[in-house]
Amino acid sequence: MHGHEFHYSRVLWFKENHAYLACRVQRGIGIDGQMDGFCYNNILGMFSHIHVAGCPEWADGLAKSAVTYRLREKILRGLSEKLREVRP
Repeated sequence: MHGHEFHYSRVLWFKENHAYLACRVQRGIGIDGQMDGFCYNNILGMFSHIHVAGCPEWADGLAKSAVTYRLREKILRGLSEKLREVRP
C-alpha cells in the first residue's frame, strides 16, 4: 500500500499486549521509526494516509468488511435469540 504521513502529534505510550504495530514503513518515520499503524481487534489507526487513486482496492475491501461484519452480527444475534428460547 502506498501512502504518505503527516505528523502533528506523537505517540507517547501504548500497551503492546493490547495493540500491535501493523505496517513497516519504507520511507518516513511511522510511530517508532520503523513501523506504523496501531491494530486493535478490527480497528487500524495510523499516521499514514492513502490517496484513493493510488490504492483503488481500498473501497472494495472496506465494503466487503462491512458486509461480513453485518452478516456475522446478524447470525450471532439470531443464535442468541434461539438460545433465549431454549433457556427460559
